[in-house]
Amino acid sequence: MAEATSTPTIRLASVDDAPAMLEVIQAAFGSWPPLQIDVPAVEHLRWKMTPPGLNPPHDLLEIDGRLAGVRLHWQNRLQLHDLEFVAEAGADFAVHPDFQGRGLSRALSANIRRRRTAEPMPSISFLSNAPQIRHMNEPDYIQRPVFTWVRSLSLRSLAAVHHRERGIGGLARAAAVALRGLARRRTARPAGSRIEVLEGFDDRFDALWERARRRYEITFFRNRTYLEWRFRRPASGNSVILALLRGEELLGYAVVKRSWERGDLLDFLADPAEPEAEAALFDAAIEQLNELGANDVTCWLPAGHHVEPSLRRAGFAVVGTQTLLMGSPTNGETPPEALAILDDGSRSIHMTMSDFDYA
Repeated sequence: MAEATSTPTIRLASVDDAPAMLEVIQAAFGSWPPLQIDVPAVEHLRWKMTPPGLNPPHDLLEIDGRLAGVRLHWQNRLQLHDLEFVAEAGADFAVHPDFQGRGLSRALSANIRRRRTAEPMPSISFLSNAPQIRHMNEPDYIQRPVFTWVRSLSLRSLAAVHHRERGIGGLARAAAVALRGLARRRTARPAGSRIEVLEGFDDRFDALWERARRRYEITFFRNRTYLEWRFRRPASGNSVILALLRGEELLGYAVVKRSWERGDLLDFLADPAEPEAEAALFDAAIEQLNELGANDVTCWLPAGHHVEPSLRRAGFAVVGTQTLLMGSPTNGETPPEALAILDDGSRSIHMTMSDFDYA
């Protein structure tokens, strides 16, 4: 451990800092990023730092000119009913092992709180354990459960996943659901529709977003510009875009990715006028990831999402619960309606894996 000398200083990062930031992140975490990509890790980091049309405030903590800590921020545009904000969520947070145990994580967190007070914006954090929640929670933050849904693609995967997450009892319950899914026939698609793999996003995705967005009172933007950045940049990983089409009309889409033997249903969106669309997309995601050699299909959704019955019919089962922290720090400038919307448990929330920096 480095000896304590001068007072730590915190400054904002630029993409030019990415190589030094990567050294800290990899020293703290070992292998990074935790997904398969075909570009150098530093390119993935630069991609993560530069979402389209936004300028997230990534924090660097230095001691005697040496980079000791890194805190990235994941930003996107958030819809809160008929209000729109830029929202942020925490991303990679690392202190170099040479400087751990000196309170530098607390210093970075305190700096974030000061900035949120001066420049308030809604904050959406996806957390997986109690220590994270205690560390990040603030007054007026709202907690919502997020379910991890898994659809096993083999009996071997079924046993490994569900026993690990829920024990023997959970395995038995999940097995009944998953075995029905393994044996079921494909769901009927909307009349005259087909599934097609696309190479990119076009204006039809903007039109779909405008039709679908009002179904949800809390959701992140999913327009063409964002989708292109999130899924089609080489640094974001190798995603497959599955489109549900009737003629040339886009009824919905799903995005999937295989990383090693894990399959992820990263995102989906469907026209509210097509009640069978989401079930058809789930079937297509399962088939695509099975063809890619994944052992299972995983997705995250806030509890109570309207597609839960379709997921169960497709053979998905809940194997874990994590936590969504939602809040809107205010200094009197953030409209009070923002917090009221977040605090209303009846609100429909659409958030998926792709809304966070997981994959």
